[in-house]
Amino acid sequence: MARAVTSAVRSPGTLIEPFDFRRPSKFSREHMRGFEAVHEVFARRVSSGLSHRLRTVVTVSHFSTDQITYEDFQRSMPTPSVVATIDPKTLPGVVIFEMSLQLALAFVDRVLGGAGDTAPQRGPTEIEAGLIRQLMGPIVDAFEETLEPVKAVEPEVESIEFNPRLVQAIQPNDMVLLLTYSVAMNGGAEGLVSICYPFDTIEPVLDRLDRKVRIQGASADDGAATIEPLVPEVMVPVSFQLRSALIPAGELAVLAPGDVIKTDHRVDEPAVGVVGGDEVLLGRLGRNGRRLAVQISSWRTP
Repeated sequence: MARAVTSAVRSPGTLIEPFDFRRPSKFSREHMRGFEAVHEVFARRVSSGLSHRLRTVVTVSHFSTDQITYEDFQRSMPTPSVVATIDPKTLPGVVIFEMSLQLALAFVDRVLGGAGDTAPQRGPTEIEAGLIRQLMGPIVDAFEETLEPVKAVEPEVESIEFNPRLVQAIQPNDMVLLLTYSVAMNGGAEGLVSICYPFDTIEPVLDRLDRKVRIQGASADDGAATIEPLVPEVMVPVSFQLRSALIPAGELAVLAPGDVIKTDHRVDEPAVGVVGGDEVLLGRLGRNGRRLAVQISSWRTP
């Protein structure tokens, strides 16, 4: 019978930790910390998406991160629960998303005009099951932006079950990374949701995740060396502006569709690209297919 063992040689100051061969730890602390960091986006996106869909404030906050076997995770889920199997397309295997059915039914109650109070523990009706599947939309969409820093994915729901025992997409003894979040609806129900990542699914991106953790965990004394690798991945909004025009308020009040406002911008004058309030680019307006476009002509000099 396998049992936990420790090293027989101990050097001064060395911390000896037990190792269980039946349940080997495959995720380092850096892996777990890195996934917590990238999933801050998940919490914000799900909070925003559900708040918009339910027309009330939904708060999503990190609760815990663990590595356990899939069998232990499966046993921890009450029956019934909402268990969605998600195919990320560009990664092997699947991701499992689990949500308390009582919380899901409270969301359905809110969609149907109720207050979103905590529902009794019961199975969903066919209509409720259909609405729950629709509510999975903002959650599935959040995975795409969440995992984008480490891997571009195209998440798609393979199936939704309400009996966790029927979800056999992962071997019982496989190690999984489990991220749990608390979800609270303003003036309504509260509950937990969990994301289950099998080791085989995210193993291809662990090296890239390690690099991100090392960059984020570098000392502040590194200065530009710490920030520089992160800059190319930052999304920067750019807007292009024409010169403004001044018109009397009386004329503004009587404007109608089809009226033309003459600006101080000459036809041959480039538009100005603005980033963070600073004018940084010059470009000429045009078309690219059916869309408006800007052809960059130069950087704007002070």
